[in-house]
Amino acid sequence: MSHRSPWIRCGGSRTVAILLVGVAVLELAAGRFDRPVLPMGHGDIATISPTLSLPIDWRRAPGVGPVLAARLANAAAHGRLTRPSDLQSVHGVGDTTAARIASCVRWSVVE
Repeated sequence: MSHRSPWIRCGGSRTVAILLVGVAVLELAAGRFDRPVLPMGHGDIATISPTLSLPIDWRRAPGVGPVLAARLANAAAHGRLTRPSDLQSVHGVGDTTAARIASCVRWSVVE
């Protein structure tokens, strides 16, 4: 009687999962997850919804890194971003950064 490997018994799905986790760990170790996120579109980058956006969406705005993106997403989730002037209430957003970010946000979706 031969013993089948537990990897084969699962149809290889366990192997695929382990490979994906391994690739993610290698990418993280190489620092590739901290690279700037490219804009959604070149001509129409005003695609960030201030009510529904995640940190990865805020990273698409020029000058927004991972920490500021998390702060913006948190402020948006708590309903503190309803108009462009609200951006400056987020720690780390000054006049210049607020102007850059405001151009990427669809403010019309906010009631």
